[in-house]
This record gives sequence, structure tokens and C-alpha cells, in this order.
Amino acid sequence: MTDFTNQRQFERVDVRIRTIYHDEIDADASDSLMSNLSLGGCFIRSTRVSPTGSAIQVKFKLPGRDEVIEARGTVRWAKGTGPEEERGMGIQFDEIRPEHLLLLKQFIAERIQSSIW
Repeated sequence: MTDFTNQRQFERVDVRIRTIYHDEIDADASDSLMSNLSLGGCFIRSTRVSPTGSAIQVKFKLPGRDEVIEARGTVRWAKGTGPEEERGMGIQFDEIRPEHLLLLKQFIAERIQSSIW
């Protein structure tokens, strides 16, 4: 079994963020829950998963902030079976506006700092 833990480039934080996404195949937006987030991507819990390699657009608001963050990414892995809480997609962000990336950096740093204290 391959251990991917040491291959992560960015620190992850656990979140519960309402997320809207759509992929290149199905233009209909899906409303789901993001359960972790990093500067490099996120995990979206969903029973409707897109195939690995699919281009995807993600929109969400960080807790306590009004601005909608938009990112384009790629589905790196997907799990469409098993318990509902384990279904979803690992998304790698490919394109995100610099100001949105700055908001993510600040949010993640705050979450990491608050978990230390």
C-alpha cells in the first residue's frame, strides 16, 4: 500500500465549508461540503463524484468572510462507493486568483495557529 502522507506539499486544515462545484461533463452545479482544505486543493464530500482527471470549478466562502473564492482544478482521486461520509473527490487547485490565494493563506495560517494554542 502506498503512503501518500509524506507526498503532501501543503499543510491541510479540517473544515466544514459549503461548496458549489461543477465539472466539464455536467454543467449543473452541485452543492456539497468541503471537509479539508490546503493551498494546493481540497476534499469535497459528495455522492456525485467526477472521474479522476476531470477539470472542475469550485466556489466557496471561507468562514467569517464574504468574498466568494473561485478555483479551477483537477480531480486527482475519487471515491464514489462506501459509506456516505467517505465518498467524494480530492481536488488539486490548478488556477486561483492571487487575492483568493492570499485569503486561503491567511485562513489556513489562522487555523493552524489556533490549533497550536
